[in-house]
Amino acid sequence: MKGKNLISAALLTLLCILLNLLGKWAGVNWGLPMWLDCFGTAISAYVLGPFSGAAAGLASNAISGMFNHVSQIYCLTNVAIGLIVGFAARKKRFDTLFSTMGVCTAAALAAAVVSTVLNLFFTGGMTGNRWGDGVILLLEEEHIPRVLSCFLGQFYLDFLDKVLTLVLLFCGIRLRRKLLGALRSPSGAKNTALALALVLLLGTFWLPGSARAADSGRMDFYSYVQTIYNGENGLPSGEATDIVQTRDGLLWVGTYAGLYRYDGSTFTPMTDLASIKNVKCLYEDEEGRLWVGTNDKGLSVCIGQTVSNVLDMKSGLSSDSVRSVVRSSDGFYYVGTTDTTQILSLEDGLQIVGTLPEVTYVPSLAADSQGNVAAVDAQGKLFLLRAGQVVFSRTLEPEAGIYTCCMFDRSG
Repeated sequence: MKGKNLISAALLTLLCILLNLLGKWAGVNWGLPMWLDCFGTAISAYVLGPFSGAAAGLASNAISGMFNHVSQIYCLTNVAIGLIVGFAARKKRFDTLFSTMGVCTAAALAAAVVSTVLNLFFTGGMTGNRWGDGVILLLEEEHIPRVLSCFLGQFYLDFLDKVLTLVLLFCGIRLRRKLLGALRSPSGAKNTALALALVLLLGTFWLPGSARAADSGRMDFYSYVQTIYNGENGLPSGEATDIVQTRDGLLWVGTYAGLYRYDGSTFTPMTDLASIKNVKCLYEDEEGRLWVGTNDKGLSVCIGQTVSNVLDMKSGLSSDSVRSVVRSSDGFYYVGTTDTTQILSLEDGLQIVGTLPEVTYVPSLAADSQGNVAAVDAQGKLFLLRAGQVVFSRTLEPEAGIYTCCMFDRSG
């Protein structure tokens, strides 16, 4: 009898690991504002205990880490979920919906704290999910402290994820009890009933995917893409913030995890550049220098693959978060930060020669060959700059929308 129980437990654990992997795949590929990677962890923890749930979560991340090594570092989050759900089940916290919501909150807080610490260490605080990263950037625009913004962006994802996961677990438990009562099944059918629930849940993932595959008449973005670069083939951050090709033929990719050099076959992380850890914008000037604007370490200027200059708030930059860089035809550099726009010169070293206090939080800059610079701020206002002064500004009528970016055409 013990042997049968052991086999049942092993089978259930394998199904739970598979469910985690399928959930992760669905969350990433469908662009959902949640992870969906701990359904199996929660079920294993409820049925087999907290340590079995933690083991299922750990195994899931270890397997997904074979294809995306970033997943391995987040095994601690899944382990925490397994322990919390398992111990909550022992205390019968899933008997009512109210107490289940308490477990949801505790699990979301624990996952957010663990993941935020890992995010700050490995990805500059970003979540790797466009929804969570959008929350972080929105909060930063309101000048919320960086660490708090990163935590709230992560908690936004984790709370939705854990509520969905554990409420479904609660519903599954109630359904199992009703089925057992109706069929008068022995208590040993517990694993069988939950395994059946797993099969049904797996079906919900399979059917939408099958429906997509069957829709052969619809053309989409992926019909035109030849190669997608992500964590599975050398770009672990999974999201590029900016890309530029320098005149030596190298491709530079800025990500929330840092700067990557691509030579046509291999992505190489520039981990030895201490001032470049969280890239927001890239720009190559006429002399081949690479300007790197970061989210929290100011502006770095690279010659070749070496940082030659760094400018941050300690040295006079209005903000350590740089959003855009462009060189005017008069030789000056315009730098848009989350605070004011500043004008730099490289004569006698990198130095600030001017500030435009009315032009703030500029995500887009462009220059022509006549000394003009265009700028768009975060509120959608367009500015025309010349010789360090604002010569024109314009906002659209509300019904017409807002400006989001700018450029000069060949005719100026």
